[in-house]
Amino acid sequence: MNPLRKTIFLFFLLAAILLFIIGVAWLSIGILATTFFYWMSTSDNVIITRFKRTKWISYPFYFLALILFSIGIRIFLIEIFSIPSDSMKDTLVSGDIIVLNKLAYGPKMPGSPFEIPWVNIAFYLNKKYRTKIDSSLWKYKRLKGFSIIKHGEVFVFNSPKNSKEILIKRCMGLPGDTLLIRNEKVYANHKEIPEEGTIKHISRILFNNYALASTLFDSLGLEEYHNKSVLKNYFSTCLNNNQKQVLSTYKCIDSIIIERNRPDSAYKTFPKHNLFTWSIDNFGPLVIPAKGMKIQLNKKNFILYYKIINIFEMSNITTRDGIFFLNGAKITSFTFSNNYYFMLGDNRHDSNDSRYWGFVPEKFIIGKAAMVLFSYGEDGFRWNRIFKVIR
Repeated sequence: MNPLRKTIFLFFLLAAILLFIIGVAWLSIGILATTFFYWMSTSDNVIITRFKRTKWISYPFYFLALILFSIGIRIFLIEIFSIPSDSMKDTLVSGDIIVLNKLAYGPKMPGSPFEIPWVNIAFYLNKKYRTKIDSSLWKYKRLKGFSIIKHGEVFVFNSPKNSKEILIKRCMGLPGDTLLIRNEKVYANHKEIPEEGTIKHISRILFNNYALASTLFDSLGLEEYHNKSVLKNYFSTCLNNNQKQVLSTYKCIDSIIIERNRPDSAYKTFPKHNLFTWSIDNFGPLVIPAKGMKIQLNKKNFILYYKIINIFEMSNITTRDGIFFLNGAKITSFTFSNNYYFMLGDNRHDSNDSRYWGFVPEKFIIGKAAMVLFSYGEDGFRWNRIFKVIR
């Protein structure tokens, strides 16, 4: 073995040992398997050389190795995702192609053969198994990752309303948090979560000079949201925090006011019950369920949590005459067995998120949004978004 090959071999070996020591044994095994295939492809050993020359054996072997490697990359390491909407604008825009980092929180193991790339083709073609396409045939399992989810991080997940739909939002509520939104500001456990400069709200810009203001708005590419008033002293549009700071420096701008949405709890926001007078701008307080957390059952808690108990906790909870029953047995409290998260889009007044449908179970998380690979939209190829890191 020449010095370069020996160095590469030792590097992979030390990496595998280090990963095993820090507790990421599954990745250590993957590194060792990669090292083995590297050794097979570069070794000048007599037996290995003879094997490589026997093409009817070596070719299928390398083809199978290539398939397994590509499957492993998508399941355990990275995935590519296309942004379908502007709910995360200006952090992400429609047409962005992003890379998901599955190592961050640990890769979720497939719940059925339909979730395994390449392998799923055979099951799609089988009529018997095709009837189970929406079923989870294997228990939820997530391998150890390199970090834990923190406030403000952006990740991709299956929609709790429709598991076939893939969403991407910013995490604002962690398991066990008491989340509160007051006048668009988000608080977790009574502490305000700092906002990124890209967070957008529908805002009313009041100005004192129509000509100058119009020129300014055009130069910034601002689109009017609505203006039903006959007066010409204001302009409504979606602004992010950075844009507000820029506009506030111009003398023709008098003030910038966020247009708040009225409470509409019974028909709009979670939990869609008139007992809760919440809106998308003033929401909560709401406790995010955590694994092992116990709640006392009362009318309010039943309304807030009965759906996730029935759907994701796999238990049948009902109420009758103020008495609560779990799988037919009378209870006064309930203990959660899973972690949940609360997600918000950066485009706060135009985002389908947890304010409308509630909690995201941990098992629905696919991966952390790492970077924009490239972007293409109606305005053409966006060169300024290539390899843009997502924050």
